[in-house]
Amino acid sequence: MTTAVNPDRVSREYDPLHDPIYQAVRTLIGFCQGIFKALPTSRYRWSPALEETQITITGKYPLKAATINQRPAVVVGHAQSQILNTTMGSFESQRFVTGNNVHRDLIQTTMVFNCIATTGVEASSLAFFIASNLKALRPLLQRLGPFTQIGQDVSIGVESPPGALLQATADTTAIAIPVMAAIYIPHRWEVLNPAYAVDEILVTADTIKE
Repeated sequence: MTTAVNPDRVSREYDPLHDPIYQAVRTLIGFCQGIFKALPTSRYRWSPALEETQITITGKYPLKAATINQRPAVVVGHAQSQILNTTMGSFESQRFVTGNNVHRDLIQTTMVFNCIATTGVEASSLAFFIASNLKALRPLLQRLGPFTQIGQDVSIGVESPPGALLQATADTTAIAIPVMAAIYIPHRWEVLNPAYAVDEILVTADTIKE
């Protein structure tokens, strides 16, 4: 039995400007939108239509007080990332035709889902829903996303004090509870062998007559 490989995924990996961490963030924003879209209409159902959605799911900061007053929010981001150097020099192979060295390694980072609402109970409910779905749907995420590992280590952080995100007023209070999930992403890069650049040098010579 063979597993089909998404050609778009392969082409992205070989793109020298491809950012796998950004791709991971976008994948998990879509994941959150999907699980909240599956909820019944009366409970935080996400919709791409701004006038219909009952929750804001984004990767953008900052949030406005008016947004939190209208609906809770989930802001997806990531913490510090590290290339792990899992093998000596991260060396994988050398291309026979070009002489380029191909390297492959793992990037480790922690994805952070900041669940923001006007009450701690509401933020906690959103955080637990996301954390439980990260565990339950881990095989789906590993198959569709850029992940070598995700959903093994998931934790729910402590509730932020009132005023930590937005200055608390009589009309607005923003409480945040983060969900943290450690992820590992494959990363590949290729280094040009300068010795093979000689084949691309063009030399022209003019005869000088005295």
